[in-house]
Amino acid sequence: MADQATSTMPRLSPETAPLRQSDSPAHPLTRSSEAARRKRERDRECQRKKRQRDRQYIERLQMKIRELQCQLEIDRPRKACSAQATTYPADESTATPASQRPSASPMRPMTTEDYHVNHRSQSLGSSVQLPTSPIGSRDKTLPETVTVSLQVLESCLAVPQWARLPLHGLSLMPDPRRCVRGSELPRFILQMGADASLQHLCPPTPKVIDILYGGSKNPLADLIVNECSKEPLLPPERLAVSLAIYKYCRWLIWPSKESFACLPKYMYPTALQLTVEHQWCIDLVLWPEVRESMIKNQSRIDIDAAIGLFLCSLRIRGSFNTNFISRQNDGDLEISSEFHSRFTDPANWGLLATFWAEYPYLVERLDPSVKVEEQDLLSS
Repeated sequence: MADQATSTMPRLSPETAPLRQSDSPAHPLTRSSEAARRKRERDRECQRKKRQRDRQYIERLQMKIRELQCQLEIDRPRKACSAQATTYPADESTATPASQRPSASPMRPMTTEDYHVNHRSQSLGSSVQLPTSPIGSRDKTLPETVTVSLQVLESCLAVPQWARLPLHGLSLMPDPRRCVRGSELPRFILQMGADASLQHLCPPTPKVIDILYGGSKNPLADLIVNECSKEPLLPPERLAVSLAIYKYCRWLIWPSKESFACLPKYMYPTALQLTVEHQWCIDLVLWPEVRESMIKNQSRIDIDAAIGLFLCSLRIRGSFNTNFISRQNDGDLEISSEFHSRFTDPANWGLLATFWAEYPYLVERLDPSVKVEEQDLLSS
């Protein structure tokens, strides 16, 4: 029986023996070869990604060169007529003496359409020279002189008030060395202004919930909420500032009598804003006197730091620890009438004494009653 059982057991053929051996763990030499192969694949992938990054970087540089060339073409006509420009102290920049004006050749009156085409090329599409050696903020030196081109001045006066756009400049290329506040808004204004069909998405007065929290179908309100959320503003001041910026930007996108009529009067562009190129964020400051002082001193101070401290110091009197939002019409958010009447009156706005101490030459034309002392914070 034992011999019979032994004879029935299957015998492995020589051909199958290597197959069974291949099921055993891989030889160390085989494992090292596989690791080397994977390393070569990783190296090739890293080289491929590096070449791709290099190509993208070169393309970005080429795009910047093209944009700078376009900007140079825009600036050449302005420099060509610099001989006709009149230079005078910045604090007298609101008017040009007639005796200093060169005799101009006759020209046809500029229409509103002509002004928009020429002025937009000098405003949102232009760039401002950033300060390279700013002085100390407390230095009370006299403001520098400002040069106003007669061509810009004449084109500004040739159109109605609602069509006079500020000569704000902001490079559309992001600069990683410097944070310019509100830098997303000019890009948005250029994009929205090119499509008039989008105007219905941005009503003259946004819904309170849209300007408070965003996330709506109103793209302008969403962007302003996103930008203002980065700033050191208290809730009442954030709501009031957001509404003012919304109406101001809507007028810039679609200039008209109606959109200009919605602007608070303290947001009307001043003479310097209309005739002197300046950084975009200056236009969003509430007091016209401070806007003009910033324009006069923009090459000698860090505007971004000044705007930051300005927002930290901004206060609406009587709004501390108060309810400025109410619910109407079965739950719709509304601004309380008391708060609305308060923040729409410039007399109720104030600036902390910290800003006055840090930038005395920016507030020298402000009424001293605007200053808010520390002991007045709780009572205001």
